[in-house]
Amino acid sequence: MMSDTRVMPGLFLVVLCIIVSAGCTSAPNPGAGNLVQNVTPPAGAVAGIQVGGNGGSISDYPVPRGTPGHGNGEFENPCGIAADPDGNVYVADTGNDRIQKFTSGGRYVTQWGLEGTGNGRFESPEGIAADTNGNVYVADTGNDRIQKFTSDGTYVTQWGSPGTENGRFKSPDGIAVDTDGIVYVTDFRNNRVQEFRTDGTYVTEWGSQGTGDGQLEGPEGIAADTNGDIYVIDYRNNRVQKFWSNGIYITQWGSPGSENSQFNGPIGIAADTNRNVYVTDSGNNRVQEFTSDGTYVMQWGPPGTENSQFSDPRGIAVSPGGHVYVTDYEDSLVHAFSS
Repeated sequence: MMSDTRVMPGLFLVVLCIIVSAGCTSAPNPGAGNLVQNVTPPAGAVAGIQVGGNGGSISDYPVPRGTPGHGNGEFENPCGIAADPDGNVYVADTGNDRIQKFTSGGRYVTQWGLEGTGNGRFESPEGIAADTNGNVYVADTGNDRIQKFTSDGTYVTQWGSPGTENGRFKSPDGIAVDTDGIVYVTDFRNNRVQEFRTDGTYVTEWGSQGTGDGQLEGPEGIAADTNGDIYVIDYRNNRVQKFWSNGIYITQWGSPGSENSQFNGPIGIAADTNRNVYVTDSGNNRVQEFTSDGTYVMQWGPPGTENSQFSDPRGIAVSPGGHVYVTDYEDSLVHAFSS
């Protein structure tokens, strides 16, 4: 998701919009510690959403509005997003070289990180994930390493350095942790996925550059479902590939285009507790939902700046409560949706 290698530049700011038929309800700056008005979307109101054949719908979930900047609850080019078992939301505020933590409703909690190479410092962090114990893992993309923290931002450990050998990286982007405590990292410029234990011990890797089954061209987002299967965004091949946890190829879906199940620069991916898979189709300014075998379910988010519309969606996460969080790069927003 680094702007020098992707087609999608821009801004990001956390906003979780409230859906009404005319647009987003204004709300206080979360940096001030205020909560948004308790507004409930009208029944059946799904602005800007294209519903699939299952008749399902997605509606905006009420949370506060943020603004671009450097203060608490403000963002500059945020990319990755993650939710922990308690529903807390972590945003990789990439342009500000920091991580910000919020409640599930968007209230600012804390932050950590500054630009640099020392422990707890970052150079354009992009990917972020949380394990079942609430530990937070950050793909420190510009420093070619992974850093691990407690849920309050206390530094724990790190691993990785620039290179092509086992345990080294060239632009680590996506990161995910499965229920067995295995950490998966997409190594963008090395066209592979690497696996580690939660202390950074190298386990294995898979992938090589190409267009065949199991091959990758710029892997981006990565997700693990409750069955232990792994989903990888194959960015330049405009597809999703599914693997067993040991890297054995299972299936794939997607091709270049703008029709259902097609992609134009997909970046983020997440799986919910029912193993539904959500993909940020960045170039098409939408999110697409699939079953675990790649069957198309629905989509939402045509281009724009209104509720449920996107301008370069990138990161995506699903909370234990079923809320879907999407980072919107150009508009500096984080949208939250509930199904």
